[in-house]
Amino acid sequence: MRPPFPLLVLLLALTLGVGSAQGVRDAVNKPLLGVTGQADRFERQTGQDSQVRQIFLGWGEGSTWGSPFAELLAGLKPVPMIHIGTDRGRARTEAITPAGIASGRGDAYLVALNEAIAAYGGQIYVRVMAEMNNPKNLYAPTRADGSSKGASHSPAAYRQAFRRAYLILHGGDVDAKLRRLGQPPVAQELALNAAPALTVIWNPIAGVDARSARPAQAFYPGDPYVDMVGNDIYASRAGVAAHAANEALYRAHPAKPYALPEWGLSIDDPGFVRKICAFLKTRPRTKLAAYYDARLGSAYDLGSKPRARAAYRRCISPLGARASVGPPAPPTSAQLRLTATPVKGDAPLDVSFGMNVSLARPVLRWELAYGDGKVLQRSGAPPETVTYTYPKDGVYKATLTVYLEPPFVTSAIRNVTQVQVKVGKKADELLRLVAAPSAGKVPFSTSFRATVTAPATSWEFIPGDGTSRSGQGKPPRFLGHTYTTPGIYRAVLVVHVGTNERLLAYVDVRAR
Repeated sequence: MRPPFPLLVLLLALTLGVGSAQGVRDAVNKPLLGVTGQADRFERQTGQDSQVRQIFLGWGEGSTWGSPFAELLAGLKPVPMIHIGTDRGRARTEAITPAGIASGRGDAYLVALNEAIAAYGGQIYVRVMAEMNNPKNLYAPTRADGSSKGASHSPAAYRQAFRRAYLILHGGDVDAKLRRLGQPPVAQELALNAAPALTVIWNPIAGVDARSARPAQAFYPGDPYVDMVGNDIYASRAGVAAHAANEALYRAHPAKPYALPEWGLSIDDPGFVRKICAFLKTRPRTKLAAYYDARLGSAYDLGSKPRARAAYRRCISPLGARASVGPPAPPTSAQLRLTATPVKGDAPLDVSFGMNVSLARPVLRWELAYGDGKVLQRSGAPPETVTYTYPKDGVYKATLTVYLEPPFVTSAIRNVTQVQVKVGKKADELLRLVAAPSAGKVPFSTSFRATVTAPATSWEFIPGDGTSRSGQGKPPRFLGHTYTTPGIYRAVLVVHVGTNERLLAYVDVRAR
């Protein structure tokens, strides 16, 4: 029989010394803490600084009805968590079935959410049809009386729907992946919302399958389509809660981070709070726990539960970690794109540049660097097209930079995109930037190799994490940098080749 955790600490202290025992006590797990309901009310009750704030959306909400996504997400800072259901809202009628989602009939909503997540630019959690094994939910396979809803709501349909939602929300080039699943393509460009900026949670209620070693396994879409496993757990009778089922679900997916996106109690049971606290402390893969539901009149509100409230304040609130919110992701090609027509030809070459900008805020200033040193700068939003003539042979990286706020200086570059134009058959590339390695775990150190064939008077290097450095003449051949926060960074090298003339190149790197 294994000794209880406090005794383990004592044994370690006797074996390794008091300092080591202190290290064990300090090593308790500290997840992000969140809440559904009124975060300020919950803070007054418990002292918790809720880093994660959750809302529940019906199908289409935020896009075709209700407050727009941008407004909803802005009200959930610092880290939003949204649940997506299949209802039409208060009417509780079904807007779409799991089979309908899998077949692509819900793509317009999923694509709109993909774009909203990209525009938000920060860390976000999305729960897709949680508690799918709970007959109370419209997307569950059975009704409350146990009767089947048919193939449109089967576990297989749910798995396919979840996979499609996962791929579309994360975005990028998903059509080949959808075809491999036997699903129709999206056939449009999607913003890339990479993990960990976006975390998609698969979330049954383990207590429904309390006797199973792998609760809700029939609904599991597979590891490639799940970022985090979650469980909802509640107490409505003193001393009675599905703790064993919660433990079974935690153990069933050892490669996945874990969460309690909903947990709460409708009775004043401090013992339940203490058991949840012990689980959070001692299960290191548990990264998130959000209490449900801090609203006046809610059965789960802690206002009428003084003993549970005191236990929460003593045990759980001190566990709260601060959100490690990475930098806003670089703009995707759906948000910022520069095209060239034609992309190659003999000098002199007339090129028409198309500029497409779809960002969350208006552009205050834009710059088009043609890649040969010449730069066009204007205030306001860029026009749809600009024409330029390249008089000499060369490989030119034309660069569009837009500024959403001052200062309008190169060291503040964030929103930038490029297109390459080749003039002549034996053309030289004036500027190149390559990162090796291009991805790694924080602290992530990488080396940027700069190749410059043009005469340079000075240079600036903007790694994308808020820092910058500069120098005279040509830049060093190798520029090293260490990223300390997870995120996707667009590192930009600016080389000045004359008065108001410059070249730009960039490369994206990912710190995990």
